Amino acid sequence: MLDTKISAIQLSAAYSINFVAQVIRAQATGNVNLASGLTAGTAIDGVTVSAGDHVFLGSQADPAENGIYTVVSSGAASRAGFANSAAELARIGFAIREGTEGQGRTWSLPLDEADITIGTTDLEFSLIVERVDPSDTASNIRYVAETTTGSPDLLSSFTVSPAGYRLSGKQYAEGGTLDTVDLYMQEVGSPTIYVYSRSGTTFSPVASVSLGSKSVGQHNGLVVDLDIPAGGFVGLQPDGVGVKLGQWPAGVYLGSAETFSAASVTTTGNQSLCTFNVTETVVATGTEYRESIIGSISVEPIDEIEVTDAVRLGSPSLSTPFVVILAGWRANPRVFADGGTLETVDVHMAESGSPTIYTYTRAGTTFVPYRSVSLGSLSPGPHYGLAVNLDIPVGGFVGINPTGLYVRIGQWPEGVYIGGAETFSAASITTTGNQAACTFHATETRRVPLATYLDELSAATVLSPSAARPYVVSPDLYPASYLYAGGAGQSNMLGVATAITTRAEYGAKGFSVNDGTLKSLTAPGVGSTEYPGFGLAAYLRRRMMAEGLASNAGGTCPIIVGRNALGGTEIQYLDKPSTYYTAGLTQLSAAKAAANAASQPFRHLGQAWFQGEQDAGQGTAKATYKGLLAQFAVDYDADSRAAVSGDYDRATFVVQITAPLDLGTEAAWGIAMAQKELGAEHPLISLVCPAYVGDYIDSRHVSAQSSRRIGAYLARAMMLGRKSEPLMVVDSYISGNDIVLVYNRDGLKLDTTLRPAQTRSGFRVWNGVDVEQTSFTVAVDSRGDRVRLTCSPTPNEFYYWSYGHIMATGMSPYGGGAGNLRDSAGDTDVFEGWPLHNWAILEEGSV
Repeated sequence: MLDTKISAIQLSAAYSINFVAQVIRAQATGNVNLASGLTAGTAIDGVTVSAGDHVFLGSQADPAENGIYTVVSSGAASRAGFANSAAELARIGFAIREGTEGQGRTWSLPLDEADITIGTTDLEFSLIVERVDPSDTASNIRYVAETTTGSPDLLSSFTVSPAGYRLSGKQYAEGGTLDTVDLYMQEVGSPTIYVYSRSGTTFSPVASVSLGSKSVGQHNGLVVDLDIPAGGFVGLQPDGVGVKLGQWPAGVYLGSAETFSAASVTTTGNQSLCTFNVTETVVATGTEYRESIIGSISVEPIDEIEVTDAVRLGSPSLSTPFVVILAGWRANPRVFADGGTLETVDVHMAESGSPTIYTYTRAGTTFVPYRSVSLGSLSPGPHYGLAVNLDIPVGGFVGINPTGLYVRIGQWPEGVYIGGAETFSAASITTTGNQAACTFHATETRRVPLATYLDELSAATVLSPSAARPYVVSPDLYPASYLYAGGAGQSNMLGVATAITTRAEYGAKGFSVNDGTLKSLTAPGVGSTEYPGFGLAAYLRRRMMAEGLASNAGGTCPIIVGRNALGGTEIQYLDKPSTYYTAGLTQLSAAKAAANAASQPFRHLGQAWFQGEQDAGQGTAKATYKGLLAQFAVDYDADSRAAVSGDYDRATFVVQITAPLDLGTEAAWGIAMAQKELGAEHPLISLVCPAYVGDYIDSRHVSAQSSRRIGAYLARAMMLGRKSEPLMVVDSYISGNDIVLVYNRDGLKLDTTLRPAQTRSGFRVWNGVDVEQTSFTVAVDSRGDRVRLTCSPTPNEFYYWSYGHIMATGMSPYGGGAGNLRDSAGDTDVFEGWPLHNWAILEEGSV
């Protein structure tokens, strides 16, 4: 069997080849007419190609046309999308899957990006590996491989440096290139590298390069770049290079001059500490070649695996029932057996101070600081996500010097070690101590048996796929008595259905449409129609009371909701400086004035946005709408900060429109996609939920109860105190016949009870030439966070998909898109009989 092994990984490393993952089905053996010669049904090297297949054209009459092309149904072919730019073509590598002549060949383009101009540069591809017929056991093939010869290591324990030239005993029968050398200098010197030919018993130098003066020590990757002739050898004049006494494992010829004959050659010599790195041309039979590939694959059994887990330690909440500030360092008793990283901390300051975060080692009964970072001077109040980024050593701990922090008297739920100095011993430790208001967020490294890891993975992803995700009121809202949420948009934000909220729940307050006078949030107090603000205020107050926060029983801490909107209006007439935009700021200022009059703290939760139907009807371009909504969010954040001070974002929370698809235009879909993209990209915009969660009284307007329901979804997003995400796809891939869509939540269900069954649950699929595929099924994967679209025929990377891009069935008179995919959040979060599951938003994507 050949000593030399070769693989795509080795080729990539040795020659900087960028191998593509796409399948190149066939290779043309001659010139192909690009205008009409690469269509479905054409025979290429004995392969009948189909639309979407990739074909390598390497023999074009105009070499500038060479490259990888995509087969089309009809007409002219063009370069494949992954290989149509200079950056993508530079050093590209690929193998041919089928064909009478091309099967098994591997090609590369030996050009850098700067050397390529598409359509101008001759693209001359190089054959790296010749084809191998699986049944061919005798025919010779030619390929290139990375080899080394010379010293197998460069240890520095040698002191002898005899003079004389040395020549590796390895002969390169088919030639190659001496790329680099690694060597160890025993003393300062200027070694020279040689390539030799052999004539009879005489070896003669054919090329050489001086490495220049080299200092004592190891030198790796010294560039040589010398051609090795067929039958040639490599060697050096080792001036200053360390030498190992005795037999050189690779064999060595010693001579006193550059050219030396058999008389001056010995194979029992002294090994120079030099490794020659060569790319060698190899000729082998098919059997030998296949054995070399197989032999290069080394699979070691895995008994143990390294796992990284997220760990949350310390104070379970940062609420403020703390009054005592005690000196002394505190260390959490949780041991990080295999180490980890302390990434961030949350702290609640009782007074201004400069706490310091520590990681500790433990020596016997003594805890000693390992790493630390000061958080700097912090003002009173909660501070979240403070970056720490400290290494936790193996067997280590995390802790804090809580200068200025709130501290709770009594037993820390997780136990605590308390000491009077950075380093504290068992004598100063107690596990019945006082809890600092600090939460540590770490990632822990664990090494566990593979079987244990697989059991954990199974339990986490298969046995418990529907674990509900908690929705907790942000601690940022705790100190505030007056909470304000704006509300903007068109008719669904105004409300169309007759109001059912006839009393001000929990003392909530609001405004009539576009009016600046604060009133009780009730109908007819603020109007005769039901709008999402009623449900928003009710849900938020109920959640706050469930967490032990104020009920507003005394009327001193109301929730206030704005209402600035105009039905049937495009976004351009609602943006700054419209009357309706200004009305929103007026309502905000009035709410703040009420809090000031009551001497109560105030917090602005953000602005709700329910709009887009009119833009869909009027054909507003997606890009236009996206730009206008982004500008609205930026303007509102800036202007509301000017009206009400406070160093926090005033975000815009968007309900994704899902109607009117009944207009039959792409404009409606474009508006929905603009909202989806902004929710993912823009720091001030959160996409909350799709509008199809509601029931409708006509094609575009939600019912009174559904208006309250959508208000609850808005409140849940606002109360988190951070940017929120709807149920959406975060990754996709192909697995056999399945397009697998990975979502950002688990506990997924295809629900035909709360929403009527939709065609293929709301999903659609197209192939690479825009032909819709209808032969597929939809199922939630056993892991609970992904959906499988099982297709026939087998999909490829050119397929794309959508969700909700079709008129809903069974939901009349609603005139929009819908689907049946949701998570399980509503299992533990119900509002007025409706489980508040997250329903998948309308979206689309490629595989």
